[in-house]
Amino acid sequence: MFTIRHSPAFPGDGRGRGLQDNIPAAAPAPAGEPKPMAPSVGPEASGSTAPYGGAQPPVQGMTAGQHGEVLKPGFHITAPSGWMNDPNGLFQSQLGVFHIFYQWNPAAPLWSAPYWGHVASRDLVHWKRLPAAVMPDADYDADGAFSGSATVLADGTPVILYTGVSNVSRMGYYFQQQAMLMPTNASDPELQLWRKPHFNPIAVAPPVSGGNFAQFRDPSTCWREDGLWYTVIGVQDNCIGGAAMYSSPDMHAWTYVGQLASQLGINATAGLQCTAPPVAQPGNGACDQMGADCHTWECPDYFGMDYGVSVLKWSDQVRGRTPFAADWYMLSSADARANASNVAAGGAIGAFNASTAYYGLALSPQLIDFGSVYASKSFRTNDNRTIWMGWVFETSTGCSEQCSAGSPLTQAWGWQGVQTLPRVVTLDYDTPAMIMAPVAEIESLRMAQLFDAQGIALSGRDNTRVLTGGGAESRIGLSGTLRPAARGRYMVVTQATLYANHSNAGGATAVLDQRGNIPLPASGISVDGLSMRVFVDRSLIEVFALNGRGRMATPLLTQW
Repeated sequence: MFTIRHSPAFPGDGRGRGLQDNIPAAAPAPAGEPKPMAPSVGPEASGSTAPYGGAQPPVQGMTAGQHGEVLKPGFHITAPSGWMNDPNGLFQSQLGVFHIFYQWNPAAPLWSAPYWGHVASRDLVHWKRLPAAVMPDADYDADGAFSGSATVLADGTPVILYTGVSNVSRMGYYFQQQAMLMPTNASDPELQLWRKPHFNPIAVAPPVSGGNFAQFRDPSTCWREDGLWYTVIGVQDNCIGGAAMYSSPDMHAWTYVGQLASQLGINATAGLQCTAPPVAQPGNGACDQMGADCHTWECPDYFGMDYGVSVLKWSDQVRGRTPFAADWYMLSSADARANASNVAAGGAIGAFNASTAYYGLALSPQLIDFGSVYASKSFRTNDNRTIWMGWVFETSTGCSEQCSAGSPLTQAWGWQGVQTLPRVVTLDYDTPAMIMAPVAEIESLRMAQLFDAQGIALSGRDNTRVLTGGGAESRIGLSGTLRPAARGRYMVVTQATLYANHSNAGGATAVLDQRGNIPLPASGISVDGLSMRVFVDRSLIEVFALNGRGRMATPLLTQW
């Protein structure tokens, strides 16, 4: 028997409450750079009434561009127009202002040489759009500013390391180097202007054992130990995906330390058989960036928690796998520097060895989110919370993989991509597993309570229907195995699965059945009811089950 409890509802329209424009969507770009387009682009801009491959607009009298604006999330971070992907450079300044950057193509709703968009907030809820922080205008980032991370120095100055890519036309691949960003005016609370120091690109090279400049990107937030700075960078080393660790006395010149973690450690018992891709990938030798067994690790993130436990997160893409793109994490109680040095000397397999990483226990990588989330990033707030955010990529009909080539639908709308809500990260040390909950500040958006279903008892599965109009629906479910607790009104959950079934959602929602098993201690957990927090923000659903033990963010694009 399950009990559903409903919290006061969020407003149905968050537009204007969560995101404010600071500059027009079509603000002029520097000469020679792509110029942002108006929100309505594609066939609709020329007056077409059939932008969906011949279908009529979903609402009588509404253009495709207008419909796209109606479905654009309101209290999640989005770009003013065009394409959005990875969150980058997350940090909170000493003045208390939160800064989020993101990969952005202002010219069209498909992936292209990334700019960095920029938003700022004082409460993690109401965000102000600021001018683009990075433009691909240097020789080392002429083909785009890939992902990176922020580090706040002791004097309060933020420094960002990112990957600049270039030479695609000459080499046939994105030649990847690391570069630095610094604020032009560190006293500006909004940090609107950023500069690239004259010594860019910084001195750092791929692992000498078998790395290359085609798969060498996304430096993490730096940390300092014993007078040195450390960071990790996503690599493919002898075809094996990994998080390469580097040290530096000054953040300018970096020395390879070893592998903090790699697929060899994660798959220590199974072994790996790397195969060449069907079509050669320039710059990558015989390696396959998205191979089934061996593939690149992107966007590594490494941070410490209490009791000497650290978290390593990475992103990977595997063609033929469901999901194609995913974010993973592992926990470790090992010393990162010692283990990485052993790897460099040909010894152990990194601090995140799946068989021994967590106090000698065998662990497996865990999905961070069971939905459509990728390239996530964390940062530490001034009040010592660890905050995490990720990119929710498009999955509507007409999209493939992460919809980087766009679709007739996204082209008609003029935008795609959204960031998750900021989530607070804690650890359950018994399972062991990460727990994530939306930041408490989001409750400031609550308005009137629509209804109270407390006390309604249901038998069977706790199955929430999200009605989407026209009789269509998505089913967000939490199924599991329960047994009575030894005493009192509590139950013990010994197995739980969070899922979303969009097969009857209608409209342009892809027919997906996304699900994942929620990690629980072997003995189960005691609860007084199965709980799910469901945030519906127009075309996005974000779910937190069992107090954040299971998470899912998934698009929902309906025909009204």
